[in-house]
Amino acid sequence: MDSLIRLAESGASLAPTRRSAVQGAVAGAILYGGFMIEGDFGAALGGGFSLSRFLFGLAFGVVAGLLMGAAYGVVLGRFSQRGFLAHQTAGIVAAAVLITPPVFVGRFLFAPHALAVGVGSILTVGVCLGATIWAHGRYRRRAA
Repeated sequence: MDSLIRLAESGASLAPTRRSAVQGAVAGAILYGGFMIEGDFGAALGGGFSLSRFLFGLAFGVVAGLLMGAAYGVVLGRFSQRGFLAHQTAGIVAAAVLITPPVFVGRFLFAPHALAVGVGSILTVGVCLGATIWAHGRYRRRAA
């Protein structure tokens, strides 16, 4: 897990531009794609490996990570001080990018309660995402 985070950080630092959206997109694609690969390896160890599921998961992970990372980077770049609140706001926006499309489809297909569940999911995932990235950055700065 730690090596995947370091890979994402080094990949973002090698991005062709210093724009926060591009760096966030590169880091997000590496992280989310890596998480999807880890999950598929876990399924392979259990005997349930499927190549099509692996390729779809990898493609979804890279695209979703790209979009979420870009959104996170754009919002975080708007803050002059990148403290806890900045990371929470960026995390909520990044989670909204991932969760909002299925929520709207679910709202029309299933029930009006899907919207409330979606908003709760966006807030929960966003706060956890922002807190995790903020804590990792703080830990890394203290270790240096």
